[in-house]
Amino acid sequence: MLYEARELYLMDEASRREAARAEGRTEGKLEMAKQMLLNGFDIELVSRISGIPAEEIEGLK
Repeated sequence: MLYEARELYLMDEASRREAARAEGRTEGKLEMAKQMLLNGFDIELVSRISGIPAEEIEGLK
């Protein structure tokens, strides 16, 4: 029982770390998109480069 509890804890911890990494990547992409817009890049180009939908990028303006 103790072994299973420890395994569950370790899996939960790994899942939380991965979620935090994914959130950081998303925030990084959004920041990059903002900077691209500020530097005059077209919304469609920003979308293609960042992988963020154009509708979401429009909301960054």
